[in-house]
Amino acid sequence: MFDDNIRGICKWEKGKKKDINDYKISLNFVEKYADKKQINICGFEYRYFSTKPPKKAFKHNCHVYSAMLIKNNMSYRWRLKYNEDVDLCLQILTNGGTTASCIYYLTNKTSTVSKQKGGNQDELYKGNDPKKKLLKAKMLEKVWPQYVKTVIRFNRYHHFVDWKQFKKTV
Repeated sequence: MFDDNIRGICKWEKGKKKDINDYKISLNFVEKYADKKQINICGFEYRYFSTKPPKKAFKHNCHVYSAMLIKNNMSYRWRLKYNEDVDLCLQILTNGGTTASCIYYLTNKTSTVSKQKGGNQDELYKGNDPKKKLLKAKMLEKVWPQYVKTVIRFNRYHHFVDWKQFKKTV
């Protein structure tokens, strides 16, 4: 599953992020890892979340957003209107499953608040309405009060999940 605002993939090479043209290599890399380790959801970290070359190619039991390989034989399903990827990861992790985010290959994702067609542009992101941001964060907090808090981040309402509580060796 790839969001419509993914604009490409890059990788760490010699200490720098380098755009790549052949996505098959990165997709195969993530898929082989997910199969080998029996990961329920495996995907890519965002380019702007990764600031230094990683020591390992994956981080485990964390958020996986926007670019995901999902094991289809799971009983967990998309169910929320907003933050549905966070909800899916929390369903998996609270039931003993695993997630992994590749930090060697990264996605180039356009901000959800930038103007583009598709997605939730007209309903949720139009005008960057703070009330809609609060609604989006509160919806997730209502479903997962033990894990999610609504906070102000990046000068707006945002959900916060402390993913460290799910850390375990994979």
